[in-house]
Amino acid sequence: MGERGSSEGGGFLGILGNEGGCSLHDEARRLRHVVRRMVQALGIPGRDEVCCHGVTLAQCHVLVEVCEARGLSLSDLAERLRLDKSTVSRTVETLVGRDLLTRTSRREDRRCVAIEPTVSGEELCDVLRQEVEASYGRILSRIPEEKREMVLEAFELFLEAVADLPEKSSPETVCFPASKP
Repeated sequence: MGERGSSEGGGFLGILGNEGGCSLHDEARRLRHVVRRMVQALGIPGRDEVCCHGVTLAQCHVLVEVCEARGLSLSDLAERLRLDKSTVSRTVETLVGRDLLTRTSRREDRRCVAIEPTVSGEELCDVLRQEVEASYGRILSRIPEEKREMVLEAFELFLEAVADLPEKSSPETVCFPASKP
């Protein structure tokens, strides 16, 4: 890597335009490279690795989602996270055991439970959000102010495209193989 933030194909900001009329295959290769490098640069842990404050990345995602959309059912939570219900159920149970979430039967249907954060869960979620936002603020401060909106729009477009992919279990879904040590 030459200058700060550069990578193959013109750096992180270079992904925002089609430099030189590359083919879709070339662009896909470049995107794969940039996403992989971004995950490495951000130090994103594996789903089951403890990342901070004693929670795994998966637990962090569940906790934040529950804090942002209170009273979700297990099915709704699994759908929002694009994970299977049994995986989410195990993660919720761990967080209930740590007194970060509660499960309460709904009055209208006792078979269905609403998942809520506890006071401790809400406090941890606030700390996690503040720390992550501070980290992203440091990253954004390294991008020229006039380009920040363009970067955010590119990420939003990318997220929309990923969210439009078929469900994870579908054969058409892209495969993200685990990286080898």
